[in-house]
Amino acid sequence: MKTNFLIGLILLSMHCFGQTSQKKNNFSFGVGTNCYRGDLGNPWFNPHDEWYGVGSLNYSRYLNKSFDISMTITTGDFGKCREEEDAQFRSDGTEVLNMLSRLTTGIVTVKYKFSNGYILKENSKMSPYIYLGGGINNISEYWWDDKTRANTGNYGSFNGGLGMRFNFYSKFNLTYNLGFGYFTSDNIDKRSEGTNDMYMQNTILLGLNF
Repeated sequence: MKTNFLIGLILLSMHCFGQTSQKKNNFSFGVGTNCYRGDLGNPWFNPHDEWYGVGSLNYSRYLNKSFDISMTITTGDFGKCREEEDAQFRSDGTEVLNMLSRLTTGIVTVKYKFSNGYILKENSKMSPYIYLGGGINNISEYWWDDKTRANTGNYGSFNGGLGMRFNFYSKFNLTYNLGFGYFTSDNIDKRSEGTNDMYMQNTILLGLNF
């Protein structure tokens, strides 16, 4: 029984097709992490710092062998808080603030697929991609009564990223996506000391082609 099951999986994996002209639509959903970067700190590549959970929904539409258009909505906690052992004040005398809020994003991007028949086979099981676009981001406050909140409201962003889609069956796929958002404002965290504030999202999504 186990042998037959394994053979069946192997046969299925040999007949994989991604999002194509026959199946132009893809809907996917998943979870991941949301991470702030700005004037309060940069925990992007520090696994011991603050990473918050995020949920993600994505719809993409096949344009041609090389390009898709994609719409993504995510929501999750967002911020950076000072640890108890950290200094309360900077060298210039300003206080190190806390920020915790809810970040909800809606972005539209154009995706370039490497499995386009020119670089990789169009029906390749492993399909890497990159993308660029923009979006609207809502910063809202909710139950963090003991924390300083971000500047609430709607903010534009420039967005980009990369990912890898694994087409494990003709209709289904699993995607890892690494996305970055660059706000059009440097005042999300109520400080303006350098470049605009940013966020990074890592997500794993299960998708359906139809």
